[in-house]
Amino acid sequence: MNRSFSLFEPAGPLFHFRHAVLRFDFMAAVLAVDAAFGGFGCRHRGVHGYFAFFFDDALYAGNNLMQYIGSFLKPFTTGMFMLFDRDRFVQLGGFNEQVLYAEDYFLTRNVESKRFGILPGFVRTSNRRFQKMGRINFLLLFLRTVVNSGDDNYFYQNHGYWK
Repeated sequence: MNRSFSLFEPAGPLFHFRHAVLRFDFMAAVLAVDAAFGGFGCRHRGVHGYFAFFFDDALYAGNNLMQYIGSFLKPFTTGMFMLFDRDRFVQLGGFNEQVLYAEDYFLTRNVESKRFGILPGFVRTSNRRFQKMGRINFLLLFLRTVVNSGDDNYFYQNHGYWK
């Protein structure tokens, strides 16, 4: 299954994941330096859409808000942009290949809040998933995921995300 991730393995102790459809900017170098000296497990950036409609921006803003709140309680990231400490990534077992939905959440929910950080700025992505699934269906899927976040079996099921 193609998850559209690209992995960059710079010299040193960091893994950098970014979703293949992201627009990338010069902040990556700044973030790598920040992460290298920050004593972290995982860092991520918020997400904005490009060529997005108002409702798309609202969905991204809601997701960013949930990630911000979660960073204090039970951190997670949606994987659009993750910078991982290599040792912590290995300790967590990396991405679980059996997970059929939200593999990025499934991995990062195990990072301790004191080792998780939200970096300044945003990455931009397309709204193709909203267009493909429908905005309301996508929102309902996100809410079902929140409700089922403690049920590992939920993530081993196909929820139509990768159609």
